[in-house]
Amino acid sequence: KARIDMMIRQLCLLLAAAILLVIGVGPRQTYAAGAIDLSRPCSLTLYTRSSPESGEAGEYDDLCSIPQIRGKLYRVADVSFTGEYRSRAPFEDLHIPALTAPDRDSWAALWEETADKAAAIVAENPDFLPDAAVTLTPAEDGSGILGTARELLPGMYLVILEDTQSPVFTYRFRPFLVAVPGNLYWETQDESR
Repeated sequence: KARIDMMIRQLCLLLAAAILLVIGVGPRQTYAAGAIDLSRPCSLTLYTRSSPESGEAGEYDDLCSIPQIRGKLYRVADVSFTGEYRSRAPFEDLHIPALTAPDRDSWAALWEETADKAAAIVAENPDFLPDAAVTLTPAEDGSGILGTARELLPGMYLVILEDTQSPVFTYRFRPFLVAVPGNLYWETQDESR
């Protein structure tokens, strides 16, 4: 009787393992990307084009009348050479979502929610200093506004731009998160990305 019970248990375990493999709980396929060089400083350029390529008036032409837009960058997470993010103080409770997802709408909403949470942490800690600053100014050719933050350590950054008043509109910018280096670096290993 004990031997039969043991055989039944083994059969059940084997069946359970087979079911788990079929439904995808078993081994997963992994993909490798080039390693991030953590010793190299990065830069981040923010820009908005004022006009579409067709030369017609763009929806952001009014932004070019603003002499400057100031922003602050907070490194909310460090990144390992393999691309894994780990939240930094005071953002320890912030969950950094995966960089890709099959459902773009819910993925975008999750990133917006995460950026809002990070901005709330900054607002709750007024003595917390930004890791970098950026000033966006009109491009010389009038094509938009741009600004570059240089000498950034690799990681995930929260970008907060100040509210700005043009002659026509008040602009309120939503905080956002950006990976430095970005995804194009991962795809091309081009250090200018």
